[in-house]
Amino acid sequence: MKSKLEEDVDVAHESWWQTFEVVFGVPFLAAIALQFVVPLSLPQGYSHLPSSLAASLSENGSIILTSGIAGEKIYQGASTMALINSATETLGRSLAVELAPVRVNVVSPGFVKPKPRALQEMANQFPAQRLASPGEIALAYLRLMENEYVTGTVTVVDGGATLM
Repeated sequence: MKSKLEEDVDVAHESWWQTFEVVFGVPFLAAIALQFVVPLSLPQGYSHLPSSLAASLSENGSIILTSGIAGEKIYQGASTMALINSATETLGRSLAVELAPVRVNVVSPGFVKPKPRALQEMANQFPAQRLASPGEIALAYLRLMENEYVTGTVTVVDGGATLM
């Protein structure tokens, strides 16, 4: 029979892996699958792809992953998210090289409204002095999709939270 501490450790361990699998594992596995669909060197490998897909990927293909500011700024109780966010950002930079000319970038959003009152009060300490709206975060994704020269970057949209 397990002690209460052993049961708590088992639950924490299982919860950690579930979080890691969902938040990092899904984009990681999708990226691996994409490497089988899209040859690492697109210009030489188009013959097995439908021509419309090959043209789309070579001319304006873009993958945008999502991390978060826990990879930049350490918060109490956020070590799992810090690890996952850092891994996602590294994956994005690696894929930008491996999948070129497909562009790969990462958006790292900060706190978005609505959030609990405590976070809204904390946001008053940020240079922007407020939480972001969902539309402000969405603009970062749009800009990365529009700019065909940007690849391998992490765009932080946090109102200056990581500066504090």
